[in-house]
Amino acid sequence: MGPKYFTKNKFKRFTVTKSDISIAESIAALLSGFIFFYVFSPYRLGKPFFFQETVEMIVLVSTLSVISALCISIKFLQRSTPACILPNKVDGLLLLYFLYLLCQLFFYRIDNEYCYVLFTLALFYYVCRNTSSVYSFYLLCLLPVCALLQIVYGYKQLSAPWQGLSDMIGSFLNTGIYGGFMALGFVAFAGLLLFMKLRRNVKIIGTLFSIPILIQLIYSQSRAAWLAAIVGSIILLFAFFRNSLQTFRLTRIQKVVSGLLVTCLSLLFLVGVYLYKKDSADGRILIWKVSWELFKENPFTGSGPNGFQINYMLKQADFFKMHTDSRFARLAAETTSPFNEFLKVLITQGIIGLLLVSLILYFAFFGSSNSKMKSSNSGNQIIVRAVLGALLTFSCFSYPFDFLSFRVLLVFCLAELAKAKETSSLVALNGTPVFRSMPRILKTGLICILFPSCCLALSSMYQYASITNQWSKDFIDFQFDRDRATEGMKNIYPYLKDHDLFVFSYGRTLNFTGKHEASVAILQEAMLLHSSIHTVMLLGDSYYRLGQYEQAFTAYETASFMMPSLFKPHYRIAMIYYERKDYSKAKMKIEELLKKEIKIDTPEIDRMKMDLYTVLKKIQEIE
Repeated sequence: MGPKYFTKNKFKRFTVTKSDISIAESIAALLSGFIFFYVFSPYRLGKPFFFQETVEMIVLVSTLSVISALCISIKFLQRSTPACILPNKVDGLLLLYFLYLLCQLFFYRIDNEYCYVLFTLALFYYVCRNTSSVYSFYLLCLLPVCALLQIVYGYKQLSAPWQGLSDMIGSFLNTGIYGGFMALGFVAFAGLLLFMKLRRNVKIIGTLFSIPILIQLIYSQSRAAWLAAIVGSIILLFAFFRNSLQTFRLTRIQKVVSGLLVTCLSLLFLVGVYLYKKDSADGRILIWKVSWELFKENPFTGSGPNGFQINYMLKQADFFKMHTDSRFARLAAETTSPFNEFLKVLITQGIIGLLLVSLILYFAFFGSSNSKMKSSNSGNQIIVRAVLGALLTFSCFSYPFDFLSFRVLLVFCLAELAKAKETSSLVALNGTPVFRSMPRILKTGLICILFPSCCLALSSMYQYASITNQWSKDFIDFQFDRDRATEGMKNIYPYLKDHDLFVFSYGRTLNFTGKHEASVAILQEAMLLHSSIHTVMLLGDSYYRLGQYEQAFTAYETASFMMPSLFKPHYRIAMIYYERKDYSKAKMKIEELLKKEIKIDTPEIDRMKMDLYTVLKKIQEIE
């Protein structure tokens, strides 16, 4: 036990040494390590259906986090151990941000899954924050290990002879996100080799193992991942050569020349990255332009957790109504993310949310630290800072936080950086963490509140997982028994009525079974959760089958502006003109369509063109 410090108040302050790590804390750290490994590993305990894969991971992570949190809390019940580490600015701001997100739940329509994710991440932060930094080294080692496992898993996925390393997606179902994880694994690997005290032969083996990660990072062709790896590497190198840089002196002219050279090289790199995939870059510029217009509608508090997916495609349609000859028209596609996590925070949480996030990151990166604590665990802190810098860089051009795994990594990094920050003025003389002891009755009361709350949350999660499992079965049964599957989805609709993907799939099921009146009602609900072009097209189809041509025309027209390059909405509009016997407009639309540039030719488009030629011939005969 470390030395005691006494103050005039009734609380006692203690320090914790390595010998103070209890069995309960070791179990919590072990479970945290399993969580960390599981969310990034491509392998799963079972074979969950696609719809419930996220739910399955949330339930597992939450269960293990609850057990870990209870282990930490049991440790606090001991007379000789503290209640918790004294909170600092990072902890306080995170609590304020968490409360702000909870407040949004009262004003917006949110699916239960969002609440479960918040609960899970809050518990995981509590566990990471209150476990010793002795374990952080092992968690950091898991990142490159999981990156290597993803490479093995991705290589086994290659089935076609023409597929290569650039086609590998791992368990992320996307080459860009896969490349981003390779960047994080590479940065973590490089940091461990640079700053951890390892044997020479271990470093040589580690360097050899880092080569596959680097190769896969390059072949992923993800520019955001490349930039993330560069930023993370710069943070590591700057820390490694910090002492040398402090003694290195430049004249004013040398500083100016060096600054200009770095600026020119940076601009050349950015221009090269832009030109490497110009269409992709222009597509993201379009998304950012439309997203900015979306932000201006609710600048201070945002439009809610689902605000982007509810409003974006409709706002994109408005954009192309106003800019019919825009060069971005052929690049427009179905979009569920603004490809910039900070912009997403601005849209969904407003300026208030972005300000809180900025303050959290500022104090995590640059806030004052206990110098002795920092020096005693500087290697881990530098690696965590580099990984977090790479993750945030990647998030400026992608959507990693749509995945629970990257959110878990973000929470871990913030918890680790928060450990080294000063806790007001209560710092022990030897620089180790400072704690407070609380009255036993207060500790017991907190545990009595925490335990039943966690049990209720887990019970709700398991019920939710059971319902999504039933949804999965109904979805599979649809191809064998449509009526039974439709009835099953109808029964679970009250439980999943706020889940955008379920409501859409239920509406589509009704559409396919010919129940168009019910389909319209459900699809209109789906539009309130996610304004997808697929939902709009299904709405148009149902209206068309019901003979409600005005509503069908409006739906198809909206879809045609959402994605101007799409052929089918224009085809439907032409057919409606023909059904209305408005032959002049039908003929004009058909001739326009037959000259339209096809972005991706498919057999379905060929069949639609044949229909248009037939209709055009009939119109010419009538005339």
